[in-house]
Amino acid sequence: MYLLENEHLKIAASENGAELQSLFDKQQNKEWLWQADAQWWGKKAPILFPFIGALKNGEYQHEGKAYTMSKHGFARDMVFECVSSSDIDDSSFCDTAMYSHADALTFILASTSETLKIYPFEFVLKIIYRLEGASLVVKHEVVNQGAQPMLFSLGGHPAFNCPMDSEDWRLSFEVPEVLETYCIDLKNGLILSDKKGLPSSGKPLNLSGALFEDDALVFENLKSKWVTLEGPTPKEQLRFHFEGFPLFAIWSPKGPFVCLEPWFGMADFTTSTGLLEEKYGVQLLEAGAVFKCQYRIELVSDLSK
Repeated sequence: MYLLENEHLKIAASENGAELQSLFDKQQNKEWLWQADAQWWGKKAPILFPFIGALKNGEYQHEGKAYTMSKHGFARDMVFECVSSSDIDDSSFCDTAMYSHADALTFILASTSETLKIYPFEFVLKIIYRLEGASLVVKHEVVNQGAQPMLFSLGGHPAFNCPMDSEDWRLSFEVPEVLETYCIDLKNGLILSDKKGLPSSGKPLNLSGALFEDDALVFENLKSKWVTLEGPTPKEQLRFHFEGFPLFAIWSPKGPFVCLEPWFGMADFTTSTGLLEEKYGVQLLEAGAVFKCQYRIELVSDLSK
């Protein structure tokens, strides 16, 4: 476990999946990140790469060859290397914690002979956690180390503590939105071709288990660059910035948390051909090029900010 902190925040991240393990508000003495109770969901903030969501029939085709891959890709289940931290034990947090003397935690995953069997591209994936005042910036970099263009999707899946049975929590968008979500086939997790509107369009989205009866809400090309997760008191507010991401999803298994998910790409449609180059939202990265994106989690104690 690796730790980073300033006067506002203390975070922890693991080499396993480069996954965020804690987002602790020091001023309010509050843990914001879901702590992976397997009764509901055993993850906290997985990295989604090189695919997001389900593939049709669990496979895809590239250059005449078929490959299989599980939902959300393999990065979340692999061990990254932490390249910017120092080994100072903090037994008050956990037995294996290590503090960073740098201003960021950087985790790196490179392609291997095993990943090439299921994903035929040479890459380096870098995840950087940086504290900036009362914000955590999560940066992503993908480097194409191969000689051919690389095709991929990339996204975040952080979960935040939020009691769904209280009716006291909501999401407010930066600007009023006419909310339309992609519909999901509950049998296979694939995207249906139609969308449905939400009755709360133009208003804050009240969070409840009923909101997720049909799985995640997947929005495309929102006008807003951020949403605010608001609790019943002014001190219980967190702002999630996702500028630049074309897709933004919200999900909960009706448990005591909500996931805010910025995406480049998404699950296959039910009508998908399975050809990687035709996958909706797939990113193309030329040989030697670098793809960068980031989202930011900000502690907010005053809605007027």
